Amino acid sequence: MYIVSIVICLLVTNINLVNASPVITDTGGIVAGNGIEISAHSFYTEYKKKHSLDGSSDNLSANESRIATDVPVSLKFLLYENTEMDFKWTYLMLKHTKSDGTQLTANAFGDLTVWAKSQFVSNPSPLANMSLGVGVKVPTGKSIFNVGPNELSVGSGTWDLLFGWFSTEAHGPIMLHGNIKYAIRFNLNANKINNVSLDEIKVVPGNILFYDFAAELPFSSKIVLLAEVNGRIIYSGSASYTGHDGDATSNVDTMAQPQYYLQRSHTVFLTTGVEYTFSGFININVGTQVPIYVSSEYSGVTYFAGIKLRI
Repeated sequence: MYIVSIVICLLVTNINLVNASPVITDTGGIVAGNGIEISAHSFYTEYKKKHSLDGSSDNLSANESRIATDVPVSLKFLLYENTEMDFKWTYLMLKHTKSDGTQLTANAFGDLTVWAKSQFVSNPSPLANMSLGVGVKVPTGKSIFNVGPNELSVGSGTWDLLFGWFSTEAHGPIMLHGNIKYAIRFNLNANKINNVSLDEIKVVPGNILFYDFAAELPFSSKIVLLAEVNGRIIYSGSASYTGHDGDATSNVDTMAQPQYYLQRSHTVFLTTGVEYTFSGFININVGTQVPIYVSSEYSGVTYFAGIKLRI
């Protein structure tokens, strides 16, 4: 009963959110003043299931395993009034062991993402921020079209043009965030697909829709509870021969990141965690991410820890 009373007290008391922020979902605001924000996380996932297009799944075989550690590093800084620049680059450590004992691995940086985000709504009380963003994803990571033998890809192999809407609103002590982002993928960075020249095969990758929603609840003056729903839809792509009519999809390897390059896939995850603030400019967070719905991809529980610095 004592703990319940504390929680009820926090819910009706307007405690400052101590500069907390969600893990995946971005905020509607921008970095304050001339500040710089640097963050890094480590996400560890041991995949247990492989999902088909309709969402049905099969467990990996007893001798098969797939493990991933993603380490995204982000830099944000004010470009000019009401506009910030965001850079994000992820280092990936991947290992997939097939049932016959063959191992496919990758240890490399993935694709670089750059955003310019401009805030056009900024109300201090009650807090309400809204921003629009445009960006680009650069194919700096190896894709399925240029990896070596027994190597996993760490990038899509495409240039992506990005558009986004970002919102933050305060409702009493609870802070709510929402993002909608869309990626238009084009200009495949490859020369061959399974030793077949791209002069003979035309690949049209599917575009991507991202949707993220988050809530922050202060538990004390330094501790914030986080909850997010993170979704991603990769729309169907296509591969066809340029010299004649015919489906060339069979030439595209499916052991990739994303795992099914030309198939439609849909993933929804629930992300929960807790964030602690040191001295107002250092935040650390830990938590888990569990799959709610997955199609055409692998799934497993993810554990993460991260740090954010404001300079």
